[in-house]
Amino acid sequence: MKKAKINCDVKAEDIFTFNPKTGQMFLGSYLMTEAEIKNLQEEIKFLEKTRLWEVWQNTVKKQAIDTGMYNSTTFEDMRTAKAFLKVLATLQDINTIIKSYKFKETKEKPITPIDI
Repeated sequence: MKKAKINCDVKAEDIFTFNPKTGQMFLGSYLMTEAEIKNLQEEIKFLEKTRLWEVWQNTVKKQAIDTGMYNSTTFEDMRTAKAFLKVLATLQDINTIIKSYKFKETKEKPITPIDI
């Protein structure tokens, strides 16, 4: 099987960061809106139910186990296996942060005929 060529271009606007002190989430240097967060929550909900998500997760875990335990001949092999697992943990952390975001409750008073 021919190996896939990896595109190493990184677009800053697609890099997720989280400030745990403020609870703010960013894509690139831009603060995410609640609409963007809701959209990503829906995408995560869908993605985590797909067969593809399970295939990705289990394939990377298997590669980590094979590289770190069964085919390991050097310390570098162990570090490579750990890197595989770190990637999985990072993906899961991003999903968890986004899924657990608490939206601010708006306490708008209802419009009455007197207000109009």
